[in-house]
Amino acid sequence: MSWWFHPDREGDFQDRLGLTNVTEFEVSESTDDGGVQVRLTSWRDQRGWSQRHRIERHLTAGRLGQAVDGIFTVPCMEVISYEHPTGKTMALQCSGRIDFIPKSGGSTEVVVAHKHHLTGGRWLWRRNLRKSDERNQPDLLQRQIGLCEVALGATT
Repeated sequence: MSWWFHPDREGDFQDRLGLTNVTEFEVSESTDDGGVQVRLTSWRDQRGWSQRHRIERHLTAGRLGQAVDGIFTVPCMEVISYEHPTGKTMALQCSGRIDFIPKSGGSTEVVVAHKHHLTGGRWLWRRNLRKSDERNQPDLLQRQIGLCEVALGATT
């Protein structure tokens, strides 16, 4: 589980978002004494949109989730701000949690539950953002599974 949140996985984050043709890519990460991991990421895409992500995860020592009844839970909050080249903005707030459930044989089930709230922007931008997410999610999930398998040394 600590691998999932390790700062060395910054490249995985960039790859997961499909950030191949972006400029001004910056990322910083910090963890406060209370176990809140904060990752700030920003870039400009090829259409000229500026995007800023702020992700907060509540972790215990060793980058683990809080254990309750054998399930390690990590509460998360993400805010994504989009700025059009004209200066108009749109924001997506995501709140949720990631549960890591140990299974027999040493495997772990990962369950992600979250809720989105989109504000601002024009209706067409909002619709296109939703359609893009729906189109890309299956590929992103398969890529994440592949990264997990490589990290575990598994072969399929």
